[in-house]
Amino acid sequence: AKGYGQLFLARMGVGFGEGALSPSALSMISDYFPREKLARAISVYSMGIAVGSGLALLVGGTIIGMVSSAATVTLPMVGELRPWQAAFVIVALPGLPLALLMLTVREPVRRGRVTAAGDDAAAMALARAQFATHWRSYAGIYLGMSVLTIMAYGVAGWIPEHFRRSYGWGIGEISLGYGLILLVFGPIGAIAGGWMADRFYRRDDDGYLRSALVGLALLVPGYSLFALMPSPWLSLLLLVPATIGGAIPTTVAAASLMQISPNEMRAKVSALYYFVVSMVGLGVGPTSVALLTDLWFRDEARLRHSLAIVATAAGLAAVAVLLWVRPHFRASVAAARTWNGETPRG
Repeated sequence: AKGYGQLFLARMGVGFGEGALSPSALSMISDYFPREKLARAISVYSMGIAVGSGLALLVGGTIIGMVSSAATVTLPMVGELRPWQAAFVIVALPGLPLALLMLTVREPVRRGRVTAAGDDAAAMALARAQFATHWRSYAGIYLGMSVLTIMAYGVAGWIPEHFRRSYGWGIGEISLGYGLILLVFGPIGAIAGGWMADRFYRRDDDGYLRSALVGLALLVPGYSLFALMPSPWLSLLLLVPATIGGAIPTTVAAASLMQISPNEMRAKVSALYYFVVSMVGLGVGPTSVALLTDLWFRDEARLRHSLAIVATAAGLAAVAVLLWVRPHFRASVAAARTWNGETPRG
């Protein structure tokens, strides 16, 4: 990118690709695996977020450290780049051959259809009726996760800068410390969330949301307090439960939507979900931290207090919304048992 406009368009391209990925993947995973294993299957898929983020920090930080001493870096077929541009290119290149692995993926047998295959009009009518009947469940999950994403994006986007401003760490130290936490504890949280959700679901129809609330019990205190610690090591220590807890609702929310949606509308439901949480989370999260720091505190060194305020407010709001939606979600899951061919509880 030679200017802001090109950089903006390239970032839009990343967004378009990401937007097509998860709705398709979640719908396919829901067909590949039976209901009692769905959360664990989606947790393995969601684990890729933590693994990718951790590797990006570790590898990206290492590459920036290697090339930052030079004014420009010359790459074959690309030409001269600044160090941060070269880091993007080098980290992204492995994605091209990895994308070819999608050629090995086969379309699964469709599970849980309510309308006849190919009847698009009936499928759209079903989607409208499902949203109208169970709007509280969908709205509650969309809203709760949107507020949670304000905290997730707002805090995570400023973590490197927090360690730089508050503790004087360089990019190498930040990338190594936080990258290792994401790489190790993010997958632990994702797998634990999927396991808990499936286990809780065997006992109650709201088991998935109960698992999400367990994750919030770790995430909210961790993100609310880590930035206030007197040392970088204590700050990193509190990011461990926050990382584990944050991976749990991220995994479980997507699985919850698949649980209450007929086959014909799973991709639509998840596409709308990612649209809403991305617009709210990315649009409000990082900006709210910046506005508090610049306009309220008017002091760059008070970034840590902005992080604590945003994390606490958004985290408590997310807990309140998910507690409210639990009985509505339980009713939606019970209704889904009928068209999914499962035996009603009790």
